Amino acid sequence: MLIYPPVVATSIRTPILVAGEDVYRVSFVRDLGIFIETDLGVATHVRRTVSHCFAALRQLRHPRRYVTDDCFRSLGHGVAHVLET
Repeated sequence: MLIYPPVVATSIRTPILVAGEDVYRVSFVRDLGIFIETDLGVATHVRRTVSHCFAALRQLRHPRRYVTDDCFRSLGHGVAHVLET
């Protein structure tokens, strides 16, 4: 299965010739927003998703002292809804 153009990380610099083009092996690719590893695992995808969610939640600390509890709760629900999609 060839995915074009993949987002590539940690490439191994030994190309394979496929249809006259050099194709490099990689440890994972991103296809349709999901990171898939060479063993078809999704540990990279889970790790990156958790990292992005944690960063978004951390940013909620700053406006906390400037808004009411109801407003902050709504903001938290909004961020959680965005992170789900």
